[in-house]
Amino acid sequence: MRPDPRSHANALGELRFGFSICYDLRFPEMYRKLVTEQNVSAFLISSAWPFPRIEHWCVLAQARAIENQAYVVAANRVGKDDDLWFCGSSTIIDPRGVVIAAASADREELIHADLSQELVRSVRQRVESLAHRREDLYR
Repeated sequence: MRPDPRSHANALGELRFGFSICYDLRFPEMYRKLVTEQNVSAFLISSAWPFPRIEHWCVLAQARAIENQAYVVAANRVGKDDDLWFCGSSTIIDPRGVVIAAASADREELIHADLSQELVRSVRQRVESLAHRREDLYR
């Protein structure tokens, strides 16, 4: 049973953060609930994503940012554990889906970026897709 997404939010200044782990990236409903019910503007994702699916890591992280008009700060493990290699490639994606910081796939690195609640507001006002959802079609 998945935890209630409302218990996975916290704030820093004006930004509200939602927390998740790697496998959660495959479930967009959780992120949508964090945005619509908790007004989250940035997702922090801790991950151990393996190399064979690096394309999924990149595409899903970017999709979560775009569809929720929120930042994605995704930290992924790098290196090897037994026979499994992890793809690194930690990333910070802005609410427009633009990668604003990215780490290498093969070594530990520290990445950083400035996050702006004003950018989140601006993107959400310019493209009001969250307000145009048709919940009646999927209840």
